[in-house]
Amino acid sequence: MDKEHNGCIFYGNEDSCSAELTQEHIFPEAIGGALTINEVCKKHNNDLGSKIDSLLTDHWVIQLARFALKIKGGNKLPNPFGNGVLADDPNLKVTSRVDNSRNIVFKLLPSITKPVVDSQSYEFTITIDESDRENVQGIVGKIMGRQKTKSGQKEDVLLVDQTISSSKIIKNEVSIDTKEYKVAMLKIIYELSYYWLGKTFLDDSIAQSIKKSILNPNILSTDFDLAKQISLCKIRSNDEPHMHIGILNSYNGKLWCYVRVFNIFEGNVLVSEDAGRYPHFREGGKRLIVDTITGIFEEKEG
Repeated sequence: MDKEHNGCIFYGNEDSCSAELTQEHIFPEAIGGALTINEVCKKHNNDLGSKIDSLLTDHWVIQLARFALKIKGGNKLPNPFGNGVLADDPNLKVTSRVDNSRNIVFKLLPSITKPVVDSQSYEFTITIDESDRENVQGIVGKIMGRQKTKSGQKEDVLLVDQTISSSKIIKNEVSIDTKEYKVAMLKIIYELSYYWLGKTFLDDSIAQSIKKSILNPNILSTDFDLAKQISLCKIRSNDEPHMHIGILNSYNGKLWCYVRVFNIFEGNVLVSEDAGRYPHFREGGKRLIVDTITGIFEEKEG
């Protein structure tokens, strides 16, 4: 075996590997993946995890699923809601966070009108969140301090119209990727095919083409035939939203690998032109079901 190869399935002549092989989750751990292989070097594991897996695990729709299913995938639950504004008053900004009970907590940020200043007083309107009611004097004090510094006035007379906002509709704009996540889906398909087909798969010309698309994502953006094989899931009434699915099947002497992540993304990609290269592969195919909540996965023949 080539010294630079070291058994890593992402080895390439132009892309050497580190010496240490590490555990790799086929479906990323951040989305509840439980099935692992040990043939990815530490360098590729780190690089592909941060640059490729994240395109899927941090995708806004996937983050929404992870939050709904309470899949932390690390030290904390993702927050897909971010920051926004009140729908009926876009000047009022709202922030959000995940609390210790894994629920989303929204909070209205303090909003202050431009102070009206005369020789005797400052007058302004402050809108705060209910949770800041007890802190309103501190907030007002900071405003007063800044205003006095600017004007040099020392008066302490203050007129405040205090408004405490109740719950309202929140408006938020998100950016949804429709292309880049496909590279991460392709990586799952490549690793799952290797898991089932073994080292012979690495020498398959189709496998090598898939690997190049993973290591050089720009290739996928120009390979429309490959890219269109990965897309949003078609809605199926019997789909379990917390399940990942992998299937390897033969058709007309060729092998196809199907992968579904939650019930959101799916891909059915040709992984070999010659099923005969893999005598151990049975005609009935292979099937994998991953329960992202329990962490249990089940493999079946046929």
